[in-house]
Amino acid sequence: MELEITFDGKTCVSVPVGEFFNTGLWRQERHETRFTKVGDDGVMESRWVMPFAESCEVRLTNKDEVPVVISDSLAVCGDYAWDGRSMHFGTTYVSRPRLPTRVAGAAYDIGLDRIEGKGVIAGTAVTVENTVADWWGEGDEKIWVDGEAAPSYIGTGTEDHFGYAWCKPAPFSHPFLAQPTGEGNLAGGYSVNFRARILDAIPFEKSIRYDIEIWHWSDTLVDYDSVSFHYLKP
Repeated sequence: MELEITFDGKTCVSVPVGEFFNTGLWRQERHETRFTKVGDDGVMESRWVMPFAESCEVRLTNKDEVPVVISDSLAVCGDYAWDGRSMHFGTTYVSRPRLPTRVAGAAYDIGLDRIEGKGVIAGTAVTVENTVADWWGEGDEKIWVDGEAAPSYIGTGTEDHFGYAWCKPAPFSHPFLAQPTGEGNLAGGYSVNFRARILDAIPFEKSIRYDIEIWHWSDTLVDYDSVSFHYLKP
């Protein structure tokens, strides 16, 4: 099921429903952050502020052969004073099925987001289908702002980036961090990580390049999907 949201005539969100709600591709993993929630009843909530000047359209498209029934839906709207500083909410979603964990025998970087314009990076999430019983997330994130020659932000590991350490498999939820499931961290299986960047949002005037390193303990293949949440000036 694909979710598309158009603000003022421009499609800004195009992402699988589960990835938008930080529950992964095909399971409803319970969690609650400041921005997303999946409850015990399976109801999914998104609490991102999504401004628009004149119009908003939300579309759901079932691209599978299995019928989907939507029992109920609700959009909460309020007054918003759109002005010259306002930005549209958006996502960058990339699906990477059967991604090699090494290229020429070494770790390497993939792009989480690359945007031209003025905006703010507000969050990231990854969904990993790990194929072996080895840790998949040793790689560092790297961020270039406004065309820097070298990244001004270099992390210390994927698990540190998403708020835990030592490939901890236990699920957790906090206001700005969540691991709805980490079963694939030490064994073959499914892992979902989310980080909201609010206290440490990354503004940019001209461009942003946001990469993360693929560094797995095994030379294998994984399914690796990523979502970047951002605000961008139209």
